[in-house]
Amino acid sequence: MLSVEDRRKEKTEDFELIKNIFLSFLYTVEFPYSKNKIIYTDSMENFKSGVVYILEDKRLYNGVIHNIEKINDGFILNKIYLNLKDYNDLFYIESNSLILKFDIFSLIHSSIYREFVFEKKEFFESINILRRKPYLEKIIINISESMKNFFLNNDGQFLEIEKNKPTLILSFDIDRIKFFNWKKDIYHYLKNVFTKNKFSKEYLNIKRTYKNKDPWDRVDEILNILEDIKKDATFYLFVKNKDIFTKRYPLSETKKIFNKVSKDNTVGLHLSYESFTDKNLIEKEIKTFKTIFKKERIDVRFHFLNRPDKRVLEILQNNSVRSDSSLGNRRSSGFYSGLSSPFFIESDILQIPVITMDSTLYFEELKGKDHYKTISDLVEDIISINGFFTFIFHPSSLDNIFYKGFSKYLFDVIEKCKDRNFEFLTVEKIVDLYSKRKLSFKSDENFFSLDSSLNGLLKLYERNGVKTIDKNFKISFKKEKL
Repeated sequence: MLSVEDRRKEKTEDFELIKNIFLSFLYTVEFPYSKNKIIYTDSMENFKSGVVYILEDKRLYNGVIHNIEKINDGFILNKIYLNLKDYNDLFYIESNSLILKFDIFSLIHSSIYREFVFEKKEFFESINILRRKPYLEKIIINISESMKNFFLNNDGQFLEIEKNKPTLILSFDIDRIKFFNWKKDIYHYLKNVFTKNKFSKEYLNIKRTYKNKDPWDRVDEILNILEDIKKDATFYLFVKNKDIFTKRYPLSETKKIFNKVSKDNTVGLHLSYESFTDKNLIEKEIKTFKTIFKKERIDVRFHFLNRPDKRVLEILQNNSVRSDSSLGNRRSSGFYSGLSSPFFIESDILQIPVITMDSTLYFEELKGKDHYKTISDLVEDIISINGFFTFIFHPSSLDNIFYKGFSKYLFDVIEKCKDRNFEFLTVEKIVDLYSKRKLSFKSDENFFSLDSSLNGLLKLYERNGVKTIDKNFKISFKKEKL
C-alpha cells in the first residue's frame, strides 16, 4: 500500500492515469493515509524521513532524451544528477528519505504516448536496443523492490497482489478469407488464352490444385489447432468490406466466422485502416459490430499497430470499448512501449501491448535474424517479469504458396510457450481479471479493505516477515500528514 501525493506547482492533466499505471506494475494499490508515502515534486524540499521523492522532468515528459546511463539490470533515461549518497542504482538517500534518480512518471508517459526525441544521434540505437527488452516494466519492478525494502525498514507494511503467471495471448486477425473469385477466374482465363501470361497460368494452376477450397480460407484449420492444444484464443473480424488497400469480405462472411469461432473464444472488432483518422468511421464500425453481435462492450484492434492517440481513446471510451490491442511496432519484434503486460489506458479501456506478429518475424528473417531465437528471447524476457506475450497471426498465413514459411511462426510460438509453462488466456478473461483487481479495494479515512471478488493471492509484507492474507482482509490506519 502506498500513498502518492502530487506537490508540483503545475500539474499535468493525465497524472492520475500515469500514477495508476505505475501502481499496477508495482502490484500494489494506493491508500491515501498509508505510511508509505511517495511525493512527486518539481523542487527540492526539506526531505522528511521515511518518504520516497520523485523529481519532475518536464523534458522527459515531452519525450526528450538527453542522457542514457547503463545500470546492472537495465538503463536509466535522463538521470537527475544530485550531490547525494547512492542508496542503490535507482535511488539516492538523504535524511533517511529516498530520491529516485529519474522521473518514472514522465518516462511512463513518453514511453506510451511519445516518439522519443534524441539530443545525440547515438541515443537512437540505444533506444532501439532498449525496445527489444521490457525496459519500463522491469525498471518499475526494480523500483518496487527497493521501495518495499525501504518502507519495511521504516516499520511500514507493503501489500502486494500476486503477480501474473507468464501468459500467451494468441490472437488472430482475419484480414482476408478469399484469394479466388469468379471475376479473377474469368480475367486470368482470358489473359492466359490470348497472351499466355505467366502469372495467369500460375493462378489457374493454383485454382486446379485447390479445387473447391481457397488458400486463404483457414479459419477451420486454426480452430482445429486450438482444439488439438486445448486452448482458446482471440479473433478480430472486419465489418467493413473494403479499405484503401483492397477488398476484404462482406458482413455475411463476418457473421459466418463469428458463428464458427465464438463458442470458446473472444471475438473482437478489427477496425479498418482508415478509421484511425476518422471519428465517424470508428463509431460506425463499432455500432455495426455491437448491433450485429448483440454486444454491449467490445474489444478492438486497429488494422495497423501504433501508439495510442488520446483523441481516439476518447472515442473508444465513449463507445463502450473495453480493450484495445493496437500498441506495438509492426516492423520489429519487442516491447515498443517497454511494457508487455496490460494496463488501463483510460478509466475503462485495457491496453494490451502487442509483442510480435507473423509478418514482423518474416521481415526480420529477410534481414538475417533467426526467428526461433527471436521467439525464444521474447519468451525468456517475458518470464523474467511474469509478463504477457501477445502474438498476432493471420489465418491466411497458413497458405504455403503465397506465404511460404509463415506457418512455422504460429507453431513455434505455441510450442515455446507450452514448454515454458505459459498460461494461455483470451482477451475476455484478461479484461475480467484486471477489472476485478481494479474494483476489489475499498478505503475510507480509517480503513482499507478487500472485496471478496479479487482473483489471486495477497501478500502482506512486514518488517518481521511476510504472510498470505485472505479475501476478508481489513486494516486500520491512523491519518498522518507530512
